Amino acid sequence: MGKPVELIMAMPDYKTPQLKTVLYQNWDALKEFIYIASTIVIVSGVLTHGINLERRMPALYSFICLKKV
Repeated sequence: MGKPVELIMAMPDYKTPQLKTVLYQNWDALKEFIYIASTIVIVSGVLTHGINLERRMPALYSFICLKKV
């Protein structure tokens, strides 16, 4: 076996991010989250309302679904 060799890696200089960049990246991520979450919330709300409609207002439900009560 030979001598152990130290591993030395050059590290880049780290800089503080600009506020404009941080705000832009956060806004972009938030916008995408709102777009996806709002779709899920609206669809689940419509489904929940449709399920509850049959119990609360059977006459209206039968009219919408063209079923007899």
